[in-house]
Amino acid sequence: MAMFNFKNSSFGGTGRDHHAGFIFGVDLVLVVPLIVVVAACMFTSVDSSLEQVRVTVTNEIVPHSPMNIHCRTKNNTFLDEHPNVRYNESISWDFQVDLFNTTQYSCLIWYKNPNGHIIIGDFSMYEANRDLYFCGGNCSRFVRKEGIFFYLNKYDTTKLMYEWPHL
Repeated sequence: MAMFNFKNSSFGGTGRDHHAGFIFGVDLVLVVPLIVVVAACMFTSVDSSLEQVRVTVTNEIVPHSPMNIHCRTKNNTFLDEHPNVRYNESISWDFQVDLFNTTQYSCLIWYKNPNGHIIIGDFSMYEANRDLYFCGGNCSRFVRKEGIFFYLNKYDTTKLMYEWPHL
């Protein structure tokens, strides 16, 4: 097995000793950070660039039926709980998408229907790898009696993303 001693071997016939930290005459202190930056860019969507995002959730269920919402990150860091969000009122939060587009927020949402039954569901309200394309930095969600609707800025339309769980 051939082994190289970079300190004593020479390449290209220069006769010069290569010092520790140099390979083929290139200083590794300069190359390694460059490789890390290039690798990070390869795995990052051009869309994100650490984009600032606002998610807004609006209660459009039915008049006189307040909505309760409690959101969290994928790491279970909880945001403020918002009890009694009235009809046509909204809550929102701002954040910055992480470098690898893995930012996610889920929300537990519940309300009492006109019959007095509690309707509850846990929904993925923001996923960077999905939502940066459709809503960019301004994502609107509408909670209705049919389910959770997302406004798709790119297509200027709303879409039913989640129905309420049927118990």
